[in-house]
Amino acid sequence: MKKIKKLFFLFTSLAVLLILSFLIFIYIKFFINTSSKNQNIENAESRSFQQEKKEKQNFINQLVPIAQQIQKEYHILASISISQACLESDWGRSKLASKYHNYFGIKGSSGQNTVMLETMEFISGKWIKKKENFVVYNSLQESMIDHAKLLSQGTSWNNQQYQEVIDADNYQKATQALVNAGYATDPSYAEKLIRIIRQYQLNRFDY
Repeated sequence: MKKIKKLFFLFTSLAVLLILSFLIFIYIKFFINTSSKNQNIENAESRSFQQEKKEKQNFINQLVPIAQQIQKEYHILASISISQACLESDWGRSKLASKYHNYFGIKGSSGQNTVMLETMEFISGKWIKKKENFVVYNSLQESMIDHAKLLSQGTSWNNQQYQEVIDADNYQKATQALVNAGYATDPSYAEKLIRIIRQYQLNRFDY
């Protein structure tokens, strides 16, 4: 009888040990798979981030020579032209920019080649979706020069509207001058431009 009890205890212990071993194996396998999946996700996110960073830098590289030439001719800081193009066009990816070469959201008037697209305007404390006519350009350079002319020549009702932007000797003053002149309805417009300028050190392209 004692021998049977010992055998039963031995088999029971062995069964418990096998079950525990199996559970530990399952847990380790699950942990490894989960870690591997997390690592794969992190790697994919890292690759995606690096790719986006590269694409943004490539876009900036396209803008720099044009922006610096504009600074010479129109006295608009290169960092302002570049950061506005990045922000307004979503780094060249917006439909307005990629298809119609309008990188600054310049609205059109009668007699101009325009396209009607939806846009968001900040009106009376909230964002509102509207349809507006935007100018269609033939190239990035044409769009940037027209934007420079707008800032340097002002509007039809006030040719001095953006004079503070022209007179600004640093990007902080220039971004605030854009807001003061009513260039954009977005209340965070200046902060967004400054964030882009600082992140990519765009002021190094200013003379």
